[in-house]
Amino acid sequence: MRRYVPTKPLNDVCEQVLALLDRADFSRCDKADRITGLAGTVSALCRFDEYRNHTTALRNAADRILELRTLAYRGRVLWKTLSEIPRAISGAGHGMAGIAEALLAAASALGDDRYLPAAEEALGYELDAYWRYAGKFGTWADLREFPPESYMHGYCAGAPGTGIMMNRIIGEGRGTPAARDVADLARRSVDRLPLRPYDHLCCGNAAVAEYHLSTGNLDAAGRVLRAIYERSRRDGGYRDACSGAGVSAIASLFNGIGGVGYEMLRYAYPQRILSIL
Repeated sequence: MRRYVPTKPLNDVCEQVLALLDRADFSRCDKADRITGLAGTVSALCRFDEYRNHTTALRNAADRILELRTLAYRGRVLWKTLSEIPRAISGAGHGMAGIAEALLAAASALGDDRYLPAAEEALGYELDAYWRYAGKFGTWADLREFPPESYMHGYCAGAPGTGIMMNRIIGEGRGTPAARDVADLARRSVDRLPLRPYDHLCCGNAAVAEYHLSTGNLDAAGRVLRAIYERSRRDGGYRDACSGAGVSAIASLFNGIGGVGYEMLRYAYPQRILSIL
């Protein structure tokens, strides 16, 4: 926001938030994921040069992510990110891909290799999670239910969000063989699977558009956005999962038409509108 509207009041609010982060007690935070937990904080602090000097908050948050790594799974130690689900979840929003990106970013920003083994275990989990159900779904399964009966194909979970995380890792020079393997699987899944019934960003077609924008493929992003726009003209509006088969009545970024509009802005002005994901 401060990049688009560089006013003094907005700058002051931003500086106050950063000062609070430097004094925050992250031991009270019990979430490690990107959407509701510390991986989102760590990733945001690492992405822009003007925030990387807040090393106190960055290190404390990254260290707390390591402390929250308590879930044993097939010889690995991972994160339990959804309180109602007693197992690891794949993907960017609540899963291991988003946490891996944050830890690799912290390792680079702080010059601290302590975060690398945990990130590699998270990436190894994403590979295992893909291949375990690839024959059935052709992509990552929806692991919120077990045994899984379907797949997700959005930002929070599924190939688009996972691919966005891997593209960022690789694009910022933090790529590992595991990250490149996961990126390749995400690309193959996105290329293979059809558009979803829903258009929103969390687990719909707007996430597919963002994936293509993260690779610099404007043509592919444009095809997705045109397809959902034309469908919206027929149906009377865009669709989201919360509204069922009906037209979206939600304005929010993740669950409503806000995310669709955001992706259209990203497509129209890819150099000016930065990814906030």
